[in-house]
Amino acid sequence: MVIKNTADVTLLILCGGKAQRMQGIDKPLHSWHGQAMLDYVCATVPKEMPILISANRNIAAYAKRGMVVRDKDILANTHSPLVGILGGLTVARTEWVLIAPGDTPKLSSNWWGPLYKYADKDTPALVIFDGERQQNLHLLLHRRLRDSLREYISSGRLEVYRWLEQISAKQVTSPNPLEFKNMNSLSDLQGE
Repeated sequence: MVIKNTADVTLLILCGGKAQRMQGIDKPLHSWHGQAMLDYVCATVPKEMPILISANRNIAAYAKRGMVVRDKDILANTHSPLVGILGGLTVARTEWVLIAPGDTPKLSSNWWGPLYKYADKDTPALVIFDGERQQNLHLLLHRRLRDSLREYISSGRLEVYRWLEQISAKQVTSPNPLEFKNMNSLSDLQGE
């Protein structure tokens, strides 16, 4: 393990989607049990950890929680979670970037612990495996992957899982698979 201090990592929260399955509401800002889903994600990391937020609308609301990186400032006319990840790898001042979607409010306060355990100079990409499936947007990435990702996107490819395969991301099994559930519909929010 090479991560000794949580201040050596930046949290990047992906909030740039269009929420087409939720009537276009800005999901991470939507209330869940009395507060924005995004705030639950922010609360999972130590206070000294820098926070970046990949967002494309409601910029002022997101800026209250961290520095905002917009897709258009990274790659014009390209929209994908990978563009948000590229933004984080480009802007972060730390060697490592921890990534989570803004619509996963059930994350525990140490969801990232298993990823830290396996991070080293020979393993620059780690992804959560929940016991059933790979959670492609719960990641720990080293900044040196920035050029690989830019090249991948520039070639017209936008599939997250294929890029993770290409860079041989190491799967790390989580002891608590239910915490990675995305809130993808209004019924998800009401039923939880």
